[in-house]
Amino acid sequence: MWEQSVAVTARTVYATIGVHMESITIPDTVDCVRAALNLESDNWISIRQTDCALGIAKDPDCYRSHVPR
Repeated sequence: MWEQSVAVTARTVYATIGVHMESITIPDTVDCVRAALNLESDNWISIRQTDCALGIAKDPDCYRSHVPR
């Protein structure tokens, strides 16, 4: 890890990573299709639905507070 990719403030550690774009195309494509078909107008709800469907959902606190859990 490069020194510039890590920062610490109080009790929080921030780390920057690089990811190939190919690793996020499936979730992004699903969200784009859902938006294009007007199946969901709230992007955070769509992201959570996609993540849950693909088994990659994160801690619910990672999503906006108005997203139902």
